[in-house]
Amino acid sequence: MAVPLVSALALAVGSGVKSLLWFSAAFRAFQEFCAPELRRLLSEIRGALPPPEAFPRLMGQLAIALVAYRASTIVAGGVREYCVENHIDVTTGMFLAELLRYGTLLLASIVFFQAFGIQTPRSFTAIVTSLTLAIGLSLQSVLSNFAAGIMLLIFRPYSVGDKVKVGGRVGFVYDISLLATRMDTEDNVRIQVPNS
Repeated sequence: MAVPLVSALALAVGSGVKSLLWFSAAFRAFQEFCAPELRRLLSEIRGALPPPEAFPRLMGQLAIALVAYRASTIVAGGVREYCVENHIDVTTGMFLAELLRYGTLLLASIVFFQAFGIQTPRSFTAIVTSLTLAIGLSLQSVLSNFAAGIMLLIFRPYSVGDKVKVGGRVGFVYDISLLATRMDTEDNVRIQVPNS
């Protein structure tokens, strides 16, 4: 009984020594070949990061972005509640809430860019111009939906809660946004129909 135990112990020690030798060789190879490259990579990463003094400023900018996003949601919700409490048309309330939400985000983005040191007037004009050109060239169907959404909000052929027939489907209007109208069909399925 002692012989198998000794041979098993010798085998375990031998395999442990082999594993230790293999690990030692792998570690030496890593030190020779990979460590200099890893040190170079880490120094490049450290060079790309801003200095530690800039982190409070970056955290402040991140806080501006998060607060602005939350504020836009709160403003939109407040407008919706105000419209419901004062019996203002639901469609108008949703439109105003959406408009104020995006306006709040636009103002916050201007503050955010100024915190980065980007000159807002020239940069903002260039961004708006390029966005207008891109939208005009590539999103013609979206622009037609947008124009149709504005026309729906101005002329009000239907409003939230009305029963309508659109594209062969009959349902009740759930909400009207600038680009699409969502409605609940008679099958209790909510669908989204482009405004145009």
